[in-house]
Amino acid sequence: MYLFPSPTKQDTRDFLVLVVFSISATFLFSFFSENSLDFSRAVPPGKALIEARFDQNGQIWGEPLAEYGPISPKNVKINNSSKEFLLACPGIGPAMANRIIEEREKIYFASWEDFEKRVRGIGPSKISELKNAGVTIGP
Repeated sequence: MYLFPSPTKQDTRDFLVLVVFSISATFLFSFFSENSLDFSRAVPPGKALIEARFDQNGQIWGEPLAEYGPISPKNVKINNSSKEFLLACPGIGPAMANRIIEEREKIYFASWEDFEKRVRGIGPSKISELKNAGVTIGP
């Protein structure tokens, strides 16, 4: 039976350097690799409710169901905000945002009352919630 000699201090130091280098290289490769799983690019900053699914290549894709992020409802004007901005508003999900956009493409909302009449699912409590969040009808 062959016994290995005890490692010297230099052998131990070389081994530790090799381990640290290997771990560092693996981390850096995965950090800069385009094939790595990076959720920070998949989800906008802030909180988001997403539906995740895998495609046939094993890549993960997410569809936002609702987003609560850096977009403040105080910056939202119902008459000209994008879907992403509408989704940042309390009580507005993807289906509601689509209904709002469809109605305003016909003609802009003249007032909160006009908005309530034309968009299914909008009532006095939802309007109050939107107003309290700082949302405006806009120009």
